[in-house]
Amino acid sequence: MGKWTLILSFFLFNIPVIQSQIIDKYSISGKGTMDIFTDSFFEGIDLNIFSRSYIYTIGYYDGEEYFNDFLFPDSPEEKFYQFNLLFGKYIDLQRQNFRIRYQAGIGRFWGTLRTDELDPEFGDFNVSNYLSEEFSTIGFPVKIGGRYIPFNFLSIGVDIQANLNAERVIVRPMLCLDIGKLKD
Repeated sequence: MGKWTLILSFFLFNIPVIQSQIIDKYSISGKGTMDIFTDSFFEGIDLNIFSRSYIYTIGYYDGEEYFNDFLFPDSPEEKFYQFNLLFGKYIDLQRQNFRIRYQAGIGRFWGTLRTDELDPEFGDFNVSNYLSEEFSTIGFPVKIGGRYIPFNFLSIGVDIQANLNAERVIVRPMLCLDIGKLKD
């Protein structure tokens, strides 16, 4: 506990020094989507640092099925988690009121997948209970997005995000709300 307190204190007390030298802008971004094509819901959060037209992002997302069949839902629900490190560029348009950004990176992708094999514990009467398997793999996230920035501290927009990996490739649009220092 003492080690993490020391690291956090060092980081918090040095933010003004770091910001004055290399960080132009920064934001925390909340994201969410309901994907009607795969019946899944994703939500997440990004920490973004902007420096000289480059953007660095640390992101965490989780998702799960929200509705796979009304009368006889398949069980268990599939769940996905990802932790990403991204690097890219951004372009400000019209006096920093609009921003386009594109990024790629590396991350960890893990979760629970439903198999095609029925669970033998439920017998013949319940045909929608399947066995599940846990997985974990390296993913390659990519993202392109646009933002409208009405205020120095707030933006809204859309990202198209994908995670390319060996288990389950995921592509989805996400609505975004950013809060932070977004304009000079």
